[in-house]
Amino acid sequence: MRANKHHIMFTDRSDGVYREGFFEFDEFFVVICGGCETRSFIKKSIRRRPDGNDSGEEVLSFDMFPPRVLRKIPNWLEKLPNEVCKIYEEINRAHQCGFFRLCTMGARSLIERVMIDKVGDNGSFKKNLDAMVNNKHISESQKEFLDSMIEMGHAVMHRGYSPDENAASTLLDLSDAIVFITYVAKERGDALKLSTPPRN
Repeated sequence: MRANKHHIMFTDRSDGVYREGFFEFDEFFVVICGGCETRSFIKKSIRRRPDGNDSGEEVLSFDMFPPRVLRKIPNWLEKLPNEVCKIYEEINRAHQCGFFRLCTMGARSLIERVMIDKVGDNGSFKKNLDAMVNNKHISESQKEFLDSMIEMGHAVMHRGYSPDENAASTLLDLSDAIVFITYVAKERGDALKLSTPPRN
């Protein structure tokens, strides 16, 4: 927390416990943003050497509620089928809270739901992807990065992969693109065509 950005309205601290030769405790803050005046609750978990030397202090976790917003929610969510919209919102909440593995698995589930909605369940991801291309919902190049997204989900579920914020954000950007192309782009394109003056 930077003093020039947030005003601390309330602080508290837990009694703490000794664990494995260190003293662990929690600090709590209620802060108000000096710009937007948003109020937030912060919990900081700290491990410190028993001698009280701050140089030996380690922040174990830092949690804020409401979580900070990492991604802007698009304005076309109302165009999505209800189930697809629900999965999309849950993925973004997981990302907002820093649960990047859940976010990655959720993105895989989202793409599967989109494919089943558009071409039915053809028995496997590969067959569903082929059907999406054959029915012209996506292109061959878009199929390639969908393959990458699905593989990333497999890696999380089966190989212990833990994506960082950047990887999860990239995954959601690609998810946004596929969902937009599948459900929104044609309508937007048609509207744009109608609003464009014809050639003389």
